[in-house]
Amino acid sequence: MVNYQLLQEHIKNKGIKKRKLAELLGLSPEGFYKKLKGIHAFTVSEAGILRTALQMTNEEFDAVFFDSECCQNVDEYDRKNG
Repeated sequence: MVNYQLLQEHIKNKGIKKRKLAELLGLSPEGFYKKLKGIHAFTVSEAGILRTALQMTNEEFDAVFFDSECCQNVDEYDRKNG
């Protein structure tokens, strides 16, 4: 699960315009906005492009795109509602 807040922080800290990131991903600004809000999912290739553009370390990438807290919540839900 994506940690959207952390992703937004990386974008802000790197000073890259969201419009530029949308262009790199081949998305309209509106399409990118929907992905940042979790309305649509990022593809694996889009995550890779963001990793490169934002110069993320392995740890930063994992924290953004494999948020363990979000995953634990899903696991708990699955156990309760299995």
